[in-house]
Amino acid sequence: MDHATEADRQEKKSGAPRRARRAPALFYAAFCALFSSVAVLGLFFGFFIGHAPLGVILAGGEPILEGSLLGVMVEVLRGSISAPPAGGGLAGGLSLALYLSVFLLMISVAASLALTVLSFLRPSSARKLCLVNGSLVTLAYGLASLLSLLCGALSAEMFGWQMLDLPTALTAALSLLFLFAYAVFLRRGRGALGCVICLLTLTGIFTFVYPETALLGHLSAAFSRESELHAAVRAFCILTFAAFAANLVLSVLRLGAKGSFLPDAIRFALWLFAAFGLLIAELAAGTSVADFFMEQPLPAILLIVSPLAGLMMSAFGASLSAERKRPRAEEPGPAVRPAG
Repeated sequence: MDHATEADRQEKKSGAPRRARRAPALFYAAFCALFSSVAVLGLFFGFFIGHAPLGVILAGGEPILEGSLLGVMVEVLRGSISAPPAGGGLAGGLSLALYLSVFLLMISVAASLALTVLSFLRPSSARKLCLVNGSLVTLAYGLASLLSLLCGALSAEMFGWQMLDLPTALTAALSLLFLFAYAVFLRRGRGALGCVICLLTLTGIFTFVYPETALLGHLSAAFSRESELHAAVRAFCILTFAAFAANLVLSVLRLGAKGSFLPDAIRFALWLFAAFGLLIAELAAGTSVADFFMEQPLPAILLIVSPLAGLMMSAFGASLSAERKRPRAEEPGPAVRPAG
């Protein structure tokens, strides 16, 4: 062992390339190419899946190329699909954000291909570029899918899960799955814990998009000036949704990243504070406990359980990190008897 260690030290000083280092770099670059392949295939999933309401929301009809995301991009660039007018409360803001997400998807696909090329040209940076690539593809497609779902949930004609854009949702799910595998490979147990925390954050989606949930209606009313919604309910509803969105983005960005789980525990604690504040505000505004939890039990339960479970898992990870950094006490050696 001492000879091998000394050889490694001499090789580092000499600056000679090592074959053991090239293999991981090539692996990271290949993984980066995998994310780019998923990003490009996501443009054509509409051909095979078909259920792609994103173009229906933006244009009011099926876009060209059989509803594929590529067809939506072509129509946006041609001007056939124009930006929705500003205003209109939450529904108008989400429609505008969905329109802008199409440009984000264009940029993310082009950037993903550029990052893959760069990872092969600069193997020393392939590891970081792979994380950036996977996070970018997952967030871009996931944002478009979530905005499509929220827009559909606010629409009276097309309500609930029927408005889930399957091509973007499938692309985001595949990219997130590969990002999970990469995080577990990179950080092993810590990466697996980060994947669990990310999944717990994803359950918060049901709080606002579950069919016929009252929280989505309150969130929509919170952005309307003409609404008579209680001021506390309005404030905590917006705060809870903002905390969920921020935690969702940060959970994806934190996959495979180094560092302690303490920042994760802090952000989940803030989300839990906002959720409890919303619950108390709803009860103070006149909503009974039975009506709040029994009419829509799943979103009401996940309102508290999602941030609470994320907080507990983050605290568990932070305690493990602190335990590993703690210096171990040296074992006492055998007692030496005095001579004579």
